[in-house]
Amino acid sequence: MAQLGHIRRVSICYEPDNEAARRLYAGFGFVEAGLDEDGEMIAVLELGSK
Repeated sequence: MAQLGHIRRVSICYEPDNEAARRLYAGFGFVEAGLDEDGEMIAVLELGSK
């Protein structure tokens, strides 16, 4: 995705008590940004700009 150039941020959501998802996404560089309106954790990966 980073090589496409026009994608600068990827956001995903998962259940806050899902430790496997938390570790998996953190391992790829996702940073937790807080809960959405449904109580799911939002995590964001900043890809930067080219």
